[in-house]
Amino acid sequence: MNIKQIAYSLSALLLLFSAILVGFDGVSTTFAAIEMPTFGSGGGSSATGTSNDVLIGGRIKQMIPCICNDNPMDLFLKVEGPKGGKFMKVMESRMYRMYSPYPQNWILGKAKNEDADCEVGLPPYYCFKYDSGKKIKYFGTSSGG
Repeated sequence: MNIKQIAYSLSALLLLFSAILVGFDGVSTTFAAIEMPTFGSGGGSSATGTSNDVLIGGRIKQMIPCICNDNPMDLFLKVEGPKGGKFMKVMESRMYRMYSPYPQNWILGKAKNEDADCEVGLPPYYCFKYDSGKKIKYFGTSSGG
């Protein structure tokens, strides 16, 4: 097997695993201790964030593996809550404790104000754009069940 075949196999397993977890309701809603960088006060930008960043905070309602993207481990997340929206966990995303971006878990973090596409399908034969979301810079989640 070459690297591409291994990546497709892992993506298929991730898709199957996420489909099993979607219906699971007995998850913990307690936030884990999340180490977040500090930001400078005042307008403009600081060393770790810019004024164009978007806050993420709420409950994950949907998680779709983007198996046709260049990085088949990219995830599309739809978040409901005080700081909800559509977001993409991309290769550059930094993950903090309790990495568990599954439906019904809580998420907290920051995203860039630029969109990334999520492509799904049966690679390499049939792929299509599912949706797009803001690129996540860093995030942490609740521990799950």
